[in-house]
Amino acid sequence: MATVNLERRSEIGQQRRERTRQRLIDAAAELFAKDGFDAVTTDHIIAAAQVARGTFYNHFDTKEALLLAMGRDFFDGYEAAILEATREVDDPLERIAIRVRTMYQRAVDSPLYGWLMVRLLPLGPVGTRNRQHLEADLLATRERGDATFASLQVAVDLVQGPLTICVRNALLGGHGYPIDELIASILRGIGAAPERAVRVATGR
Repeated sequence: MATVNLERRSEIGQQRRERTRQRLIDAAAELFAKDGFDAVTTDHIIAAAQVARGTFYNHFDTKEALLLAMGRDFFDGYEAAILEATREVDDPLERIAIRVRTMYQRAVDSPLYGWLMVRLLPLGPVGTRNRQHLEADLLATRERGDATFASLQVAVDLVQGPLTICVRNALLGGHGYPIDELIASILRGIGAAPERAVRVATGR
């Protein structure tokens, strides 16, 4: 009986810890969305979450560490949506196009997470699963003869770089980009034939 009680107390403690962590993340997300990351301090987050200072530091060493945790949750959500959208798509070039479209649309629809993407996508460790799946599709595309890039690193940057810039500009300007044109340009950048890039980007 004592063992069961100890296990239950441990489980309850873990659940409470997870709720507190999420409370900090949610409070920070609201502040970042309203005031911007640079203007928000650790003290602001602690006050908004209504926790003790020590509680914050039990979960995160710095404001930047909290941002990285938000980013991991964010990219996990992105990746789940992308994998669902591409589950029955055999063509890796089409999967890359769907990946770009999904990431762009979700980022623009949710400015908070759009800014997270702009800040964090260049940091490889944050979006590790996202990057691994992109790399796999890029290599598969090249093996099929639909891309001609030599460097995988350059190919990844040719996908993520324009995407990040366009999301940033859309968030700053409050207007959308012609997503088909963006996708076609990215596909041409990795070496897809121009006609094929347009067909995949437009679905025609």
